Amino acid sequence: MIDLKDIKIVVFDVDGCLTNGMYQISDNGAITKSFYTRDFYGIEQLLRNNISVIMITQSHDYIIKKQVERICCHSNLWHNSYMINKLMIMIGVDNKKEKIEEYLKEVDLEWKNVAYMGDAENDLECLELAGIAACPADAINEIEDVDYRCDAYGGEGAVYEFCKWIIREKKN
Repeated sequence: MIDLKDIKIVVFDVDGCLTNGMYQISDNGAITKSFYTRDFYGIEQLLRNNISVIMITQSHDYIIKKQVERICCHSNLWHNSYMINKLMIMIGVDNKKEKIEEYLKEVDLEWKNVAYMGDAENDLECLELAGIAACPADAINEIEDVDYRCDAYGGEGAVYEFCKWIIREKKN
């Protein structure tokens, strides 16, 4: 059994984990993505259990920021400033490893304190360094050696599944 006692932060790649990685573009150029509501419930449960969450993406769009703002404005559960302070969104990150290392230095933590969920090439370094590595069921084939491979696909409950697993394992 994996010991998650050192995990203080869970990092989620956005496209491919929190979404299915697909963009929809309208005739007027508006870009949309789909999110799975339960994934955000799982994130909320991590926050309630004093586990910080980072959502990280190479994308330069602000759709994830808008989604989090929408949830925060419409849910009494997200109005608690403590929970908002434990949630960080990193947008337009070209080097995820460097960005996370900068943050870890700021908060005096190490990679062993990180659980990371990713699905693609730009997540490989972080998955190798993280204390706990996870991926959705539909992650690229190169992601082989992870601690937890979800049954669910990205954007279809993989984040929720991983959150539930972390909480359950931390209680054991």
